[in-house]
Amino acid sequence: MTLRLNNDNGNSASIDYVDGATSNVDIEFPETSGTVAMVGAAGGLAGNISRANIFRLETTFSTDGGTITGWGVPNETGESGGIGASVTQATGVFSFGVTGIWLVAMTARFIVVNGDTSCGVFSEQTNNAGTDWFARSTAQTGNSGTADINADATSIALLNITDTANQQLRFRTNSFSSGTSLSANTTLNHTAALFLRLGDT
Repeated sequence: MTLRLNNDNGNSASIDYVDGATSNVDIEFPETSGTVAMVGAAGGLAGNISRANIFRLETTFSTDGGTITGWGVPNETGESGGIGASVTQATGVFSFGVTGIWLVAMTARFIVVNGDTSCGVFSEQTNNAGTDWFARSTAQTGNSGTADINADATSIALLNITDTANQQLRFRTNSFSSGTSLSANTTLNHTAALFLRLGDT
């Protein structure tokens, strides 16, 4: 059944009620003037980002080929950890609380030892709860000089999360020479990962 509301210009808006519904549903309007937003899937407003989570590395990490651990959620005064606690992290593995198209942006601050000409961080996804991992993007840098340097690199991945029980993400170091590490900070984003849910899958 469709309720159609017409305006003076001859345009209309429709409210649909699902056929075959087995119970009554109430829609309540506030007593004061305002606007009614259209609600999309997973509780988000249609056309708006419904979930956003950020993590930052709080412990320096230097293990070559290792899953990066030591993440924390920003919580300084005036700072936010995100909208909706949808992404969680345990021992470096990130899980998604709701399905959808997720943008993952990861920025790494490298402390690169001299002579380490290629080091990086892979963003890796699993579709079977960690049995197999596949690289989706990489943040890469290097140092061919004679002194240690600081360098920043960013990777971006767009993930189609349809199975929250089995699809996960991790960040893994690649080709770290001895002395190369990822910079960390407990009050400032040095190495950080941003998760944005852009829309429905």
